[in-house]
Amino acid sequence: MTEPYQSDWARLLLGDSFHPGGTALTEYLGTLLSLGSDQRVLDVAAGQGASAIHLAQRFGCSVLGIEYSSVAVENASQAVLATGVAHLVTFEQGDAENLPVPAASFDVVLCECAFCTFPQKAMAASEFVRVLRPGGRVGLSDLTRKGDIPADLQGLLAWIACIADAQPLEDYVHYLTEAGLTVQLETVCKGFKMGLSLGDAEASGSETRKSNFRCFLARTRSPCRADGRR
Repeated sequence: MTEPYQSDWARLLLGDSFHPGGTALTEYLGTLLSLGSDQRVLDVAAGQGASAIHLAQRFGCSVLGIEYSSVAVENASQAVLATGVAHLVTFEQGDAENLPVPAASFDVVLCECAFCTFPQKAMAASEFVRVLRPGGRVGLSDLTRKGDIPADLQGLLAWIACIADAQPLEDYVHYLTEAGLTVQLETVCKGFKMGLSLGDAEASGSETRKSNFRCFLARTRSPCRADGRR
């Protein structure tokens, strides 16, 4: 499910950042995560690289973007050369369910409007935890929903718009906690331009109107001591 994101339709719906909310939502997540120049960030499903580049420009952090599409990786690697942060940002081809990075090598994992598209979500969440250092954080934004997705929103454009496999709120929390994370914050993302796709969703039925775009902040759990304390 990566090729559709390379299309002109995807750019029309979602903009150059290839996710609802654009770089404004990326910056919001970066602020929630308290990013700084001493932080190493893994951007999972980095797309064309807009989020990774923006994080480095805004917060001075180093960012590795992992993206399944080799075409997107090539485009992102070219795009960063003209931004002034090429010394901070790199991109590699890889799978969110088998991240090509060592364990305990990042302070933060960021995943924007992509978790719902991963076929093996529990495996992806476990990979987030594996690559994080002790006390590491996960910032995730995605569409949550109640009820079933209407039939007219289950096609190609639904996948592009992060709708087709959107999960109920409790499922996102379950995936994160089962992987070993503590969800510290869950909030509805308001005041961000969500693009044409969510406007269509809100007009498509009562169950989909109950959907929300949400941000999650989670942290790795401290290992228990012999006395059971953390």
